[in-house]
Amino acid sequence: MLFFLLTIACKEPLPSTSGSTSSGQSSASGTNKGCKLTNYWKDIVAGQKTVSLSGSFQYEGDPKVPISLDLISAQKNQTVVGYECSSSLLHTQPSIDFSVEVPAELGAVWGFAFIDADDEGGKSKTDPHGRSKEFEVTTTAISDITIQLTTEKVVTEGFEQDAPMDAAQTLDPYQKRVPGTGEASPDETK
Repeated sequence: MLFFLLTIACKEPLPSTSGSTSSGQSSASGTNKGCKLTNYWKDIVAGQKTVSLSGSFQYEGDPKVPISLDLISAQKNQTVVGYECSSSLLHTQPSIDFSVEVPAELGAVWGFAFIDADDEGGKSKTDPHGRSKEFEVTTTAISDITIQLTTEKVVTEGFEQDAPMDAAQTLDPYQKRVPGTGEASPDETK
């Protein structure tokens, strides 16, 4: 099984961005409290209609790196969008709130979060990790998502995902990208 690294570790707190469309829904550059889209998803999600997703991470520890948050399609078992969230407040309190803008109408998904405690560049079963319950992403805001991060219980399904390419193409307006660049293929932009 092939795993793709969806996040890049960063030791600094992450900035919030803001923006909205005239219809009341946000665009992909909408408000993200302490979180940002990972580089892999940034171009793919750009310009999509989004809805607000908020919740909290719970962890009893002092993480030195950001929390990675992936939304996994319940039907395809693939990551459909990924974020990197600041963990800077977890050393002073066991729970921090997050808010992200997610592409609207993703359908049934669940959240998988992890802290790359080993700083090995990706998730492992020994890293603090956890998942949310399944929820439906439509066109309305979603709140009260909770993810408990722990090393005491392995969330097996978080390590058995299919590659995200099919899910990424679903959100990609061009359906084709030049490999390794994130740029639209020249024949698709004509």
